[in-house]
Amino acid sequence: MKKFSFVVLVLLIVSAYADGLRDSVAIKHFSAGARCNHHLAYLAIDYPVGGPSSVVEPIRDWMDSVVSCNGHIRDGKNPAKTCLECVAENDESLKAAFEVDDPSVLGNSYDSTWVVYRSQTKSTMTYEVQATGYALVAAHGWYNSPTYVFMKGESYPLQYYDIFALPKSVMTRYVREVARTEPNNQHDCGVKQGFSDFDWIYPTSKGLGFQWHTYAVNCGACGNVVLILPYERFRGMFTKKFYEILPEFAK
Repeated sequence: MKKFSFVVLVLLIVSAYADGLRDSVAIKHFSAGARCNHHLAYLAIDYPVGGPSSVVEPIRDWMDSVVSCNGHIRDGKNPAKTCLECVAENDESLKAAFEVDDPSVLGNSYDSTWVVYRSQTKSTMTYEVQATGYALVAAHGWYNSPTYVFMKGESYPLQYYDIFALPKSVMTRYVREVARTEPNNQHDCGVKQGFSDFDWIYPTSKGLGFQWHTYAVNCGACGNVVLILPYERFRGMFTKKFYEILPEFAK
């Protein structure tokens, strides 16, 4: 009986250990570049290459949509290369619009996208999508770097109503008031002006992250402003779904 009990105990330990690792996803970095006429394009992807298909496939579906791969992300040995489609500028259109013989005198345009893996917990994965570019004859380039947190097995990131049980209008007013006195809000490149919405919301190890597009709450030089508020600020406001995964972040 003792021997049997020992075997059962070992099996339970092994099973628990395996359960904790079963959703672990392996990541590999791929990149590619292309040039079409006067346009440069670059794409880099931290691509899921190992793990259960129920977790890996939804993440690949999301990547395919976020970088407009049109189903090509799974083709070939380098998903970035097979996905990349260089956007060629129309020389004749440029000649007509700017009355020049050679559009190359207008310089080059470019776009670059990095799909960057950040971290994972037992139930979630976090990615950041960094995108930058410049269009011909534009006043300046642009940059964007939203963060997305996924429940493993889902092909879309956590949305507002996955996190909060309160109406969004109520939460917007609440965060607007908190931002005025919150020590984490560095006003030089923090939430400096009023806002009517959030662009992204995601959990971090330090609290809940609220993120805005460039120009939304501060000057363009600040880029995407992020305000991280401690979870204690939101006691009793989360959904049951979010309370279940919160211990994986708020350790």
